[in-house]
Amino acid sequence: MEESDIICFRSSKPITGHLVLPIRPIRRKGGVKNALEQFLPSKSTDPERTSERSVRSSDHQKLNISTKLRDRMLVLWVLLLLLPSPPTAEGTPGVFFAQVGGSVTLPNVGHTEKESVYVRWNFCNQEERLLIWKHPKQDSPKNEAPDEFKKRVFLSKDSSLIINPVQETDFAGLFRCERQDYRGTEQKEYVLKRVNLPTALTLLAGDDLSLSCQTERGVTAPSIRWISPSGETYSLQNSLRVKNISFHHSGDWTCEAQLDPRKLKATTAVTVIDLSSPLSDTVYTSLTSGSPPVLPCSLSSVISWSAVQDKGLRTGSWSFTPLSQTRQPKQQLLLQLQPSIAWKKTNNSDTSNKPFLEEKELKQHDLSVKVLKVSPDVRGTYTCSLEFSAGRMLSRTLQLEVLEVLSSPSAGPRGVTAQTGDTVNLTCTLGHPLPSGDLQVTWIRPSKSSKFSLGDPPLPPHLFIPSVTIQDSGQWRCELKNNETTLISTTVTLEIKKRVAMWVSVGIGSVLVFILLLAIIVFFIRRHKQAKMFRRRKTKFCCCKNPQPKGFYKT
Repeated sequence: MEESDIICFRSSKPITGHLVLPIRPIRRKGGVKNALEQFLPSKSTDPERTSERSVRSSDHQKLNISTKLRDRMLVLWVLLLLLPSPPTAEGTPGVFFAQVGGSVTLPNVGHTEKESVYVRWNFCNQEERLLIWKHPKQDSPKNEAPDEFKKRVFLSKDSSLIINPVQETDFAGLFRCERQDYRGTEQKEYVLKRVNLPTALTLLAGDDLSLSCQTERGVTAPSIRWISPSGETYSLQNSLRVKNISFHHSGDWTCEAQLDPRKLKATTAVTVIDLSSPLSDTVYTSLTSGSPPVLPCSLSSVISWSAVQDKGLRTGSWSFTPLSQTRQPKQQLLLQLQPSIAWKKTNNSDTSNKPFLEEKELKQHDLSVKVLKVSPDVRGTYTCSLEFSAGRMLSRTLQLEVLEVLSSPSAGPRGVTAQTGDTVNLTCTLGHPLPSGDLQVTWIRPSKSSKFSLGDPPLPPHLFIPSVTIQDSGQWRCELKNNETTLISTTVTLEIKKRVAMWVSVGIGSVLVFILLLAIIVFFIRRHKQAKMFRRRKTKFCCCKNPQPKGFYKT
């Protein structure tokens, strides 16, 4: 190395205090003496001052001794700064709360995105054991945990330790995070404390929900808040009470620290037995629909029937109320609990209440049923209900609407038959007037139909077709819409025949009469001939008891 090369030192920790030393680069040749000469006055070769220097030689010797001591102290101080600093720990261990079976994240304090730090996590109980570590030049961490931690510890993107699931043994020690770089080693320790929360609750709709989030005694817990499954925040207290719950309250309820959710976060599953609200409370079908309508009904939560029966399920039913409000509801199906859960027809001798809902075995939480045959008689209100002990009842109501087309002349098996020039009336109806609102009717005629104007939508349910022609034959479709959405449609077939002239009808009638008269005359002539043949006498012969030889009877 040349004399001009410079040796630079970097301290492993910052310099504090009020001492400021003017440090210049120290060159390798000449040692500390040359460095100190940079701060001392340079030697003079003036002969006039030679005697003066000799007089003061003793003072210079003393000064040199003190300078050497100062130089040695300066070098020793620099060397102390170059030594690696011992690991430093930040005060008392950090306290985090966790529940058995849950998860917890212990943070890597001081992490920045561009830092180059070697991170190591240990678990200390009776001995210190390495769990997982990550080198800054490696993309993935190295898991070296013992078997009881092997599949439960992970590192996040910022090298925080994730423990999932938490076990009882995790509360019996502490977790240490070691961060090491060129400046030294830092340590941070954490301990886990238990938080107690009910693991699972099953309630009926209408009950009150009570939850309590309790920590270990003697440990100060942070302020907490409750988060519902829908994300709604509730009271900032350890205990929570929600009245008159419904299926909207089913799901995971979370108890977490208000300021730092990582320090305390516990969850519990709440299952509310309720009937789901359908997307629409009205089911539309038509007489020409190819598939039978399904009346939807289901439990709001996926829960076993044994759990539902444990809550006091007694029976259930599907009942039907006709469109005419003068008639009382009639049970169509009853819920059978043994030997298997199923919908069964009622034993009702009333012929007017003949069940038209399909029996079904229930394997899951679906309570839906099908209508066996669509007709105007199935219009009305259907109620799906479950009855529990103490008179508790869960029910959902649906309206079944059947769209049909009434015609004049009346429709036969093959549709409406008419002759050219006749007037045809078509009425699209639900069996009652359409409610005022967004419901409207749209008529679609055959592509070859006569070009008379149907009018601008919304069209009236009644369609008047004057003087029909052969081109009007085909399927006429009526669509029931809610705004731009088609709810249901039905069709009717028109068969238009050509009208025959009057003289052709008279001629054909005359020919038919002539043929009939001719057939009658031929019939009577043949009968007369047969009667005349039967009236002729026949030759009679004598049959004797004792016949004689031939010729005996001659006279």
